[in-house]
Amino acid sequence: MRAVIMLPIAFVAGCNMDVNTSAVKTDVSRYSSSERACLQSGFVKGTAEFTQCVSLGAAVSQQVEAERARAREEETIGTGLAVEICDGHARSRLEYPVQQIISSSAKGDHVKTIDLSYRIDRTSENPDIVYATRDVRCVLRGRDLVDIDMDV
Repeated sequence: MRAVIMLPIAFVAGCNMDVNTSAVKTDVSRYSSSERACLQSGFVKGTAEFTQCVSLGAAVSQQVEAERARAREEETIGTGLAVEICDGHARSRLEYPVQQIISSSAKGDHVKTIDLSYRIDRTSENPDIVYATRDVRCVLRGRDLVDIDMDV
C-alpha cells in the first residue's frame, strides 16, 4: 500500500521539478550573456561573487568588442593589394584600352592614396597618336574605395 501512495507523490514531485527547471531555463534566457555564463559557472544570483563575475564578464565582453571594432576600422592592407584594387576600379572606368601600367605608388596605412599612370591605346580614335597616358588617383580605407580621380 505504501508503494502505491509513494508512487503518485514521487510522480507529482517529479512534475513540479520539471516545471521549476523549465521556469529557470526561461528566466536564464532573459539574462545577459555575462549573467548566463556566471550562472552556468555555479555562481548564485544575488551574491557578491555573482555580481563581481557579471561585472568582470561584461567588462571583458566590451573590451573584446571594442578591439574587434577597432581592427575592422583600421584594417591595413599591403601596397600590392591596394594597387590591385585601384587598378581594377580604374580600368573599369577608363575609356581607352590599357597597354601597361607605367608607374604606381602608394602612401599611407589604413587610408592609402594610390597613384597610377597608364599607357593607353588611342589609335582607334586617331591612328597618329603613338603615345598617350592617363593618370589615376585612388583613396582606399582598408579595402574600400573612398575616392577615385581620373583627372589627376
